[in-house]
Amino acid sequence: MKLRQKLLLDKIDQMGSVDLSELAECFFVSEKTIRNDIQEINDYMKKQNNQLCFEISDGMVAFIGDEGSKMTIRQHDAVDNYYLYKLSGEERVFMIIAQLICSDSYITIDQLANQLYVSRGTINSDLLRIKQWCKNNNINIQFIKSKGIRMEESEKKKREILTGLISDHMHIGGFDDRHWEAMNLYHKMFKGIDISAIKDSVLIAEEKFNYILSDDGYEELVVQIAFSIIRDKTHPLHLKRAKNAIPSSRLEYDMAQFIVDQINQRLHAELARDTVDYLSEHINGEALHSLIEYEETKLPYIQIIAEQMIVSVGKTLNFDFHCDKTLYNRLVKHLCSAIRSVKNGITMDNPLKKTLIQENTALFEAIKRSSGPLRQFIGMDISDDEFSYLLIYFASTMESTGQALKKRNPTVAVLCNTGHGTAQLVVEELKQYFSFDIKYVLAAHQLARVQKKQIFDFAITTIPLKTDLPFVLVSPIIRRPDIEKINQMMINLGFISSDQAPESSGGDSKLCLKSSLADSIRLLLKKYDSGEELQLADQVQNTLDQYKKDQKNVHLKEKKQPMLSDVLKIDYIELDVLAEDWKEAVRAGGEILFRNGVVAKSYIEAAIQNVMDLGPYIVLTKGVAIPHAGKKFGVYSTAISFVRLKTPVCFGNKENDPVKYIFTLATIDSSSHLVALKDLVSLFDHPEFFQVLDQAETSEDIIAYIKNFEMEKERE
Repeated sequence: MKLRQKLLLDKIDQMGSVDLSELAECFFVSEKTIRNDIQEINDYMKKQNNQLCFEISDGMVAFIGDEGSKMTIRQHDAVDNYYLYKLSGEERVFMIIAQLICSDSYITIDQLANQLYVSRGTINSDLLRIKQWCKNNNINIQFIKSKGIRMEESEKKKREILTGLISDHMHIGGFDDRHWEAMNLYHKMFKGIDISAIKDSVLIAEEKFNYILSDDGYEELVVQIAFSIIRDKTHPLHLKRAKNAIPSSRLEYDMAQFIVDQINQRLHAELARDTVDYLSEHINGEALHSLIEYEETKLPYIQIIAEQMIVSVGKTLNFDFHCDKTLYNRLVKHLCSAIRSVKNGITMDNPLKKTLIQENTALFEAIKRSSGPLRQFIGMDISDDEFSYLLIYFASTMESTGQALKKRNPTVAVLCNTGHGTAQLVVEELKQYFSFDIKYVLAAHQLARVQKKQIFDFAITTIPLKTDLPFVLVSPIIRRPDIEKINQMMINLGFISSDQAPESSGGDSKLCLKSSLADSIRLLLKKYDSGEELQLADQVQNTLDQYKKDQKNVHLKEKKQPMLSDVLKIDYIELDVLAEDWKEAVRAGGEILFRNGVVAKSYIEAAIQNVMDLGPYIVLTKGVAIPHAGKKFGVYSTAISFVRLKTPVCFGNKENDPVKYIFTLATIDSSSHLVALKDLVSLFDHPEFFQVLDQAETSEDIIAYIKNFEMEKERE
């Protein structure tokens, strides 16, 4: 019996009788498939106790059995019964590979044929496909005539193969036929293991640690745990802890330890510490969102890279991305997560990649061209999937019109199955248009659990849902059609009337329009009739006054952070400094800050050690290095020093060596330096700035240029 057929029983049992078309829509299959499922269940029950369970009449499906029938269906184990349920060729290959992954012993052709109820010839044909698959994926597999077949790979490699195998067979976002088949397959693969208990343990851990996994990451973690239980029984691990393992002080490690303790207690397993290491590494790369902050020693460089990308992409497309005040922060958060995943060898496929690239080809190419500093920082190539995630952030800014709706405050859940902050991106976009009470940002697998303690008016989701809760399916880049669908949902639910929904104008957005003001005036024009010009004029003036006040508040808020000329002072500049190597160059910049009481002596050596440990990624553009260390090494105020070297030195960065300009950064937190850092990155894009740095005879010459740049920026 298929997993979908058991779920059909649950659905019909819950609702009494269900429309056939509704079931087809719920399970993303045809009505014919549902009819076939019902017929198969009835045939099975007739053989068991000569009783039918379901009846189809006038397009409605109703349960006509008794409680004993329900129990029989739910206890039926499709895992064992390959004689009644014939596997397809693809399913057999999946099961054989899964067995090879889980076993350290040789498996014979006879064993496989007897288990899967097929001939030796069929198994031989399957093995030919498996040989080719292993060759294509660089997997070592041994065939010995007298022994059988065995996979010759490390424990870590086997886990990676298993995760990839499950991912290839699952389409969590769509819940299509392949999804249900894949779920059925891994229930077969992990026969005898309580998968529901594992899933519940992961859900509890997500809630306890406020660390939500993507839907793919959640399913893959469940598979890893089930695999660990099997391996612990057949091949207990006692491996030496890897040097690059997640530290036991990290939240991911605590979460993995909690899950292992839960599993050991609930399933009477004996998972060891090695499992905690594997699970914590997986959790580390699969967060949808969490409370974890990126390491403070790396954060400033991520911030610089984000600003460089914004400037570079904007210059290529002749578009001012700085008009979106949220883009920078969203991009920084995404890059922190993405870099951590890439460095841990964890990749996330973007199911929207093809569509996104086709619709935004010029933007995609501009982002790729701007990625040099990011590639240097990571030290490896970046996939098109990752570029397409970055594309979402930039494209959403270009699409944004800033429309504001009337406040009615419906309670909303936002759902997304992909990682790297896509759900948070949708939230930020929604905030530009709607005054929602967004209670939760969830992965799809969490919704049912959260609904037990929180009532939602409706959900906004980037994936189709199987739920009774009203939902609006939107693109990760909130577009005008998405806004219109959400408006319609709010009208249908009574939160707004049709005349309160802002109109969406056609055409592509080429500029970041301040259309919240335009929308307000448009609503006023609708409200007043001819002959009420004076009242209209008063209301328009009030709207303009409020708009100016809001703009001033935004401006004042931004000005609270120090500008570049505030943190790079005349006393913090030295010209034509002699340095034998890069260490002396970094030390020269640090000494300036130390002499001026900005940092402790230990900060200088920490900045040097940072380069030795992490590489020359601090050389973020040609000829420029920005050394930095964490505030724990002694930072008393936010400041930047500048050193112009008499003779350039090399840091080991092939693209950007040699370095002549050293900007040493010290910051007391993660935000007080942002305005200054953005301006510094912007100046790197001005050739005349480097002319000033080269030709300056005094510190005052450099500061004068920077202050003039800041004044010009203010006037803009």
